[in-house]
Amino acid sequence: MCNRYRETDEEVMVFAGADGIPQLHGKGLLGSPLWAALKNLGEATGILLLEPGDHGLWMAAAEWCMKFSTAKQRSEHEDITGRLMLARALDAVGFADDARCMECDTPDEYDVVRSEMVPRWLPRLP
Repeated sequence: MCNRYRETDEEVMVFAGADGIPQLHGKGLLGSPLWAALKNLGEATGILLLEPGDHGLWMAAAEWCMKFSTAKQRSEHEDITGRLMLARALDAVGFADDARCMECDTPDEYDVVRSEMVPRWLPRLP
């Protein structure tokens, strides 16, 4: 996730317990007294790095989500990662400020990525 973020209710934030393991994520949780005991790790990017042995677990989680979700289809990454967090099966990795990114769902967010983030990446690209 990104350690720096824009504080809006549209950003999916990741929260962890004292051990640093992600426990939940979602929109509209910033400043909520329900999660005051958890540490805000930053904004979820939707980028997941799977070890080769994890692919079976990931596919099983995706199938389970499709079977029991209301959509009955592959859905947002939050549907799967939320369940993996409940199982305490994910680690969180934060991007450095000059390499940070954000989830991009709207033309406005795409403009932020192009105007603020891409210029930071260009000097570091091969």
